[in-house]
Amino acid sequence: MTDAERIMWSKLRGKQLKNRQFYRQKPLGRYIVDFCCPSAKLVIEIDGGQHFTNEGKSSDIQRDDYMKENG
Repeated sequence: MTDAERIMWSKLRGKQLKNRQFYRQKPLGRYIVDFCCPSAKLVIEIDGGQHFTNEGKSSDIQRDDYMKENG
């Protein structure tokens, strides 16, 4: 985990946020998301430097579209 992911996980694990269960590195379709709360239909991605390249931005758009299409 990156430092940012470690901090986020320390706040999400153990149902600390509104008693919701979060999962880390959860497979969703062809993607693996950083954090997921199925009961809230919430996915959290912590973006690193690779997301700021043209290829990374394009991949992010495709991932976001897939997540929106699948609720």
